[in-house]
Amino acid sequence: CLFRKFPPLSRFFHWTWWKKALRLLVPYLIFGVALVFPTLVICGLWAPKGAFSYLLHLLAGDQSRHLWYVYCLFVVYCFFWPFMRRFENGPWKRIFLISLVVAVISKYLPFGFLGYFQLCNFLYYQFYFICGILLEQNFRDVLYLFHQYPKRIIAVSLGLLILSLIFGFGSVGSIVYAFAGIALIFVLSLYLSENTELHDSKLLRNFVKDSYGIYLFHA
Repeated sequence: CLFRKFPPLSRFFHWTWWKKALRLLVPYLIFGVALVFPTLVICGLWAPKGAFSYLLHLLAGDQSRHLWYVYCLFVVYCFFWPFMRRFENGPWKRIFLISLVVAVISKYLPFGFLGYFQLCNFLYYQFYFICGILLEQNFRDVLYLFHQYPKRIIAVSLGLLILSLIFGFGSVGSIVYAFAGIALIFVLSLYLSENTELHDSKLLRNFVKDSYGIYLFHA
């Protein structure tokens, strides 16, 4: 009855969610305990007797170290997956702007409790996740745009990249030069894969499946 009343809740307990947990959270915990913790102990950053304490911090996401991205991706996916279908026919411009505003504001929030469960990184990187979804849904249009105006896109992207790196522009600048770099990489990948069998590659299709473009849009 509860699931029928709140459809997103029922989708949260869908098998796809558990599949994502197996793909991301289980490797995160295994590598955290088997590699990250011994490295911290050897480097003198964590007491050898603090194994259980570290496990708790690992579960809370505030001691994930270089595995933060895996944990953050899991949190982002869990938050947005129940509403994924609504993005297909939703007001994408409004969603894009709201997501952008949240990402910019997140850079000015005090870290504090936001360090737990990667909430601080979640508030920022959810924007790239949204962009990945929008790219996947409008991929043909984006591809056409890049094919039609490759030189202009390269010139504008390179100019924005240089200006952002020189002047900074704060948190907005990090998004600007991330997008500029993504655009340059995208054009380059189109050029390198032209007249090849890469577009129809079975390996590529399996790699892209269920990715929602998040790997492409990691700043």
